[in-house]
Amino acid sequence: MSERDGRGGRIGGAREVARADRRSARLSRRSILAAALELVQREGAAALTMRRLAEEMGTAPMSLYRHVADKQEVLDLLVDQVSEELAPVREDLPPREAIIAAVGRAHAVIDRNRWLVEVVLAGQPLRPGALRLSEHLYAAMASAGLDEAAAARFHVAIWQYLWGHIVVGHGVGLTQRSHAAYLAGGGDGEAFPAIRRLTGAVEELSHDEAFRAGFLALVDGFLT
Repeated sequence: MSERDGRGGRIGGAREVARADRRSARLSRRSILAAALELVQREGAAALTMRRLAEEMGTAPMSLYRHVADKQEVLDLLVDQVSEELAPVREDLPPREAIIAAVGRAHAVIDRNRWLVEVVLAGQPLRPGALRLSEHLYAAMASAGLDEAAAARFHVAIWQYLWGHIVVGHGVGLTQRSHAAYLAGGGDGEAFPAIRRLTGAVEELSHDEAFRAGFLALVDGFLT
């Protein structure tokens, strides 16, 4: 049983309340967003609920509402935060290098935040940071001599390649894994000699190497 104080109150219960108050005092919008980002990076956007977030932070759900309105506000703020990371940081590069650097940075940011793909596919718009990336890319394309029609096609191709690589590119890719599984399962390698020869080389490619190789080919295809 819990120890009682001189007035008959439960000392253990009072201590729990005091600890809860101290945890609540440490809460802030910043700490909530940091915990939410860690959660969605680890488990995806679908895992984010106010109850789950409170559990992650060792507090009660109601204490979070002193700092954020609801789950949607938390998600909006996370999208704002990550979108700002997408904004280019260099403006002084030649057009080809500017495109490669900006998209390489975006790939690294989105790869750390694959939950963002879920959010965008669900209809959530990206924020000004991401728009500044596109504006930067269009400016570089114009400087490289592309007309508006070519720039529009190039921009679409960049995002299709980027999103696609984030979604299915891990572990080299679905197609390559399927090839390897077929051969490992006793499939007829003699019928597919090129696949048999190249499967090992493909599997040695890292995620970043595979992205960069394909993206450089895309860039040079549009700019030359």
